[in-house]
Amino acid sequence: TPRPQTVIVRDAHSKREVTLIGCMHYNPASINLAEQCVVETEGLGAVVVESCESRWRRTQEISPLGSPGRRLLPSEMMAAAAVAEERGVPLSLGDADVGDLGPRLKELLVESLRDLL
Repeated sequence: TPRPQTVIVRDAHSKREVTLIGCMHYNPASINLAEQCVVETEGLGAVVVESCESRWRRTQEISPLGSPGRRLLPSEMMAAAAVAEERGVPLSLGDADVGDLGPRLKELLVESLRDLL
């Protein structure tokens, strides 16, 4: 059953249900919702968080589990990942690498300028 701030869709390839959670980063209600969805959903195949490898690795370095940083600035992604790990559910990163963004933005800017001129 969908909750507020969630949408349930069916993956066309696997035919499995996918729950999308609308979160506001670092918001306590979003953190709680992300945790609850992972805890209460049976048969999870994976938990996907909106991060790339380099940002996720950096987040883990800055705020490892049990650190003051994690307690002072918790996030919905870290909360969902922690619960997934406790339940043995694989974690997937679902964002383009931040390192690819700069060159791509430059390319799009150049293309846009060409279109305007």
